Amino acid sequence: MEFFNIGLGEMVVIFVIALIIFGPERLPEIGRQAGKMLREFRKMTSEVTTQVQRELELIEEPVREVQTIATDASNQARREVERLQEPVKEARETLSSLTTLPEEPKPRPPAGTVPAPAPEAPLPAADDGAPTAPAPVEPRTTAPADGPAAAPEAVEPARVSAPAEPPSSEPTS
Repeated sequence: MEFFNIGLGEMVVIFVIALIIFGPERLPEIGRQAGKMLREFRKMTSEVTTQVQRELELIEEPVREVQTIATDASNQARREVERLQEPVKEARETLSSLTTLPEEPKPRPPAGTVPAPAPEAPLPAADDGAPTAPAPVEPRTTAPADGPAAAPEAVEPARVSAPAEPPSSEPTS
């Protein structure tokens, strides 16, 4: 039997020392007082434990209510997002189908012109170390054998036809 981590042999030693110090007449009275103090201590600790448990329950109740409200709001928001995802997906598909236009043909260079060559190497450095600017490149025209250089021809813009409207099902009167 252990009491406050004191073994039976240690308790006997403490009892013998108390018997020698207080004497056999006062020892029973001291034992009763020690018992009363121990009962009071246990009663006070149980009251404190009960009061702390009540306070915790009072605190936990609003916390549970807030958790329930937060869970409900989260579930409602999730359902609302799921409900709105379908129209957004449809709008995105519609928008992507509307923005996909057929590719327009590239304009042709005027007749009699030769495209300018692409630059092949970096600009050569001048004597002072700074790069020199290239000479402006103009489109070349071929001159007919019997006259001056031919003027470039105007490029006609591409014509796009509107899609045909579906026939109306209503009778015309």
